[in-house]
Amino acid sequence: MVAGLFGLHPLRVESVAWICERKDVLSLMFWMLTISAYAKYVVASKAHSPKAKAWYGLALVIIADGLMSKSMVVTLPFVLLLLDYWPLRRFQCSTPDSLLQFS
Repeated sequence: MVAGLFGLHPLRVESVAWICERKDVLSLMFWMLTISAYAKYVVASKAHSPKAKAWYGLALVIIADGLMSKSMVVTLPFVLLLLDYWPLRRFQCSTPDSLLQFS
């Protein structure tokens, strides 16, 4: 499936055609698997499920595999932080009203 997605984009055809470019396909697969495992972790942690730690550990293992395939995966933690901010809205801006008022 991932190879088919790369095959659709004309600039990335060489990733599918050449075996030496398999790192691109691998890094995308690990990227998507990490986002999927992290999303399942967020759902499990909101439900206070005991499986939340397992999903988080799996996401860490998958991101480590992605880093071994291509160093571009180093940007993935920043993408996960952006996912936490929006659309998951896990960060709430909770400043006290007293700090916002001027004396």
